[in-house]
Amino acid sequence: MNCESVRSVLYPEPAKAAVTIDTAAARAHLAGCDSCRRHFEGYASWCREFKQSLGSEVAPDNLRAHVGSLVSRPGSSRRRRLISVIAAALLFALIPASWFALRMPSRLFFQDVCQDHMRYLQGQAQVASDRPSEIESWFRGKAEFAVTVPPIENAELRGGRLCFLKGKKAALIFYNRRGRPVSLFQFTATGVRLNALNKQVIDGAALWRMSWNGYTVVLFESRGIISAFVSDVQESELLHMASAARLGSAQH
Repeated sequence: MNCESVRSVLYPEPAKAAVTIDTAAARAHLAGCDSCRRHFEGYASWCREFKQSLGSEVAPDNLRAHVGSLVSRPGSSRRRRLISVIAAALLFALIPASWFALRMPSRLFFQDVCQDHMRYLQGQAQVASDRPSEIESWFRGKAEFAVTVPPIENAELRGGRLCFLKGKKAALIFYNRRGRPVSLFQFTATGVRLNALNKQVIDGAALWRMSWNGYTVVLFESRGIISAFVSDVQESELLHMASAARLGSAQH
């Protein structure tokens, strides 16, 4: 079975998947496939974050004031109980709706980042070079901001190109680490909510991460510019790369 079929058979997660004639083969594939394991681990992480977020959202002040005024109006205790039940139902409906409305567009944006990484896996560079200064010079006048190309330890710099993420112009820089392609996307932070992702603090600096379809995104923001590393290498390696780049950016 291929990865796409396995993920369909074991949806939404291996422990809760319906038992079919293909389930045994799918589980056997999963046992030996790192990509599929990362896919389901990423989904489980997203579900945990969603459940945690449900308890942290606060209803808008005007809605709470309106509900309070309804409950405090003169009338029978039965009417007040009924209004309280309706208000509670509205609040529970509002919480997930507001979570999706605020955070899902950014999560979908970073799924597009992963898809662009996949699209350019062959490293279709518009400028081919292993010199950061040469690539930075090429981007001048083409990008809407000053592109910074960090040297990454144990990674080969291969070049760069311009791309567009949902209409947002981005710089894409190609690396190769231990034989695996790593993409660094840089773009303005306008309209992107980093708190839609999982936060991790390393050496006092905030990094944000998510997993999707076997790929990991680790990113940080500096001076209004987001730098997003994408690859299928181990997440710890990508966190190390982003942390080193973040340190270099702060000293630039």
